[in-house]
Amino acid sequence: MGGMLKPVFQTKLIIPPGPTSNVPRPRLIEQLHLGLRLGQRGLLVTAPPGYGKTTLLSAWANQGGARFCWLSLDESDNDAAQFWLDLASAVAQPVPHLLEPIQTIFAKRSASSTAD
Repeated sequence: MGGMLKPVFQTKLIIPPGPTSNVPRPRLIEQLHLGLRLGQRGLLVTAPPGYGKTTLLSAWANQGGARFCWLSLDESDNDAAQFWLDLASAVAQPVPHLLEPIQTIFAKRSASSTAD
């Protein structure tokens, strides 16, 4: 594990506002809705930089109708333990009771790794 884990910056958990002007992507939005209707609990969207992932997902999230968590990442987010804690913090936004047990696990692991 990297060093001491830090609380996630709250700005990393904010869903960006929907675009003011963009190319409508009804087929992709429908695919996202279909995933929810089929009972998917999580959806992963991947594409190279600049292909509109953030635009698509923020437009979809801002339509409402489902619970969303958001975690913005950049090149400096390369510590695995910190990533998982940040992801847990993002998931805890719509489902708050999930964060405390995860924080406890990381605190215990962190304490045991510094004792070695």
